[in-house]
Amino acid sequence: MGDSNVVACPSCKKKNRVPVATAGKPQCASCKAPLPWVVDATDQTMAGALDTQQLVLIDLWAPWCGPCRMVAPVLEQLATQYAGRITVVKVNVDDSPQSAPKTTPAAFPR
Repeated sequence: MGDSNVVACPSCKKKNRVPVATAGKPQCASCKAPLPWVVDATDQTMAGALDTQQLVLIDLWAPWCGPCRMVAPVLEQLATQYAGRITVVKVNVDDSPQSAPKTTPAAFPR
């Protein structure tokens, strides 16, 4: 896990590096189409991953969790379908236990 992920462009299939945090929306370096934004966040990179104007869907998962593994392809499909409009932030709660409590509804006062 680093500060970026490599994703294939849904339009032209070119591989692109998508950062965990960016000022704008990731787009393909080749065809300029919006890219699916699925990022692996850690306790250290969580704030940067959430610092976006896009809708953020947070996936709190664990490698041992069967339902978590079953929902992962659906979240990737949503990220592709809504490329440029949604960011899927995946947090492995076993590796980043401090991030899970920060993403509960109580952490976001109304």
